[in-house]
Amino acid sequence: MKQRLLNLLVKNAKNQILESVKSHTIYPKVQPKVGSIVHCSLYGVQHSGIYIGENTIVNLERTGDITAVTPKDFVKNTTALAIYVACDAENNVLHSEKIAQNAVHQIGKKLRYNVLINNCHKFTAGCILGDFNNLNLTFTALNSVIKSYFFNFGFNFLYKKNH
Repeated sequence: MKQRLLNLLVKNAKNQILESVKSHTIYPKVQPKVGSIVHCSLYGVQHSGIYIGENTIVNLERTGDITAVTPKDFVKNTTALAIYVACDAENNVLHSEKIAQNAVHQIGKKLRYNVLINNCHKFTAGCILGDFNNLNLTFTALNSVIKSYFFNFGFNFLYKKNH
């Protein structure tokens, strides 16, 4: 079981490195807008949050604290090479004032953080849905929430590198 988990982490890390290389050479850079969904690499997995403007991202920390941080602090002590912003196929940033408001209302709260059952993706999905008791515990599930919220499952979106 441990070896399988280690192999999965190595595979995810390799994929993350490949995506980082692609993002530095292929994807255009975009500026997040108030209510944008952002993410970065965190040791082979993803870390997500909500951009609320003024160079600030709201995220759920490993301590369980919901904080407002700078992009520099969002990637601090991670393997991240960039922060990515959810965009549609034409590079339009996906964002919503309501998502930002939901995130702002959570700042200062503390949750019982658990990487498997109460993590940053569940928090970010909660900001989108307005329901923090959702079951969206993975980055893939969060992406499905984004598709549903912005496109009703009709269109695809991409993450674009932030400047």
